[in-house]
Amino acid sequence: MEGQLVLELYYWEELSMAELSEVLEITRSAAINRVHRARAALRDALTTLADAPGLADQTIAGFDTWAAEIRGRLPES
Repeated sequence: MEGQLVLELYYWEELSMAELSEVLEITRSAAINRVHRARAALRDALTTLADAPGLADQTIAGFDTWAAEIRGRLPES
């Protein structure tokens, strides 16, 4: 659950590590570690679900692009 929040704030809301650390009230180093651990957990989950070897790594590698593309499709508020 925490990993999901961290990834949403980092990728979807595009918070910097400094902003993420401020929101979560942790150090910048701890924010970096949480993003790293959340990405690793996501990779593990995707590996379990993936039909083809390497699919999880390809998905994680393209995560930044995917999130930006989805954000770009949303109507302006």
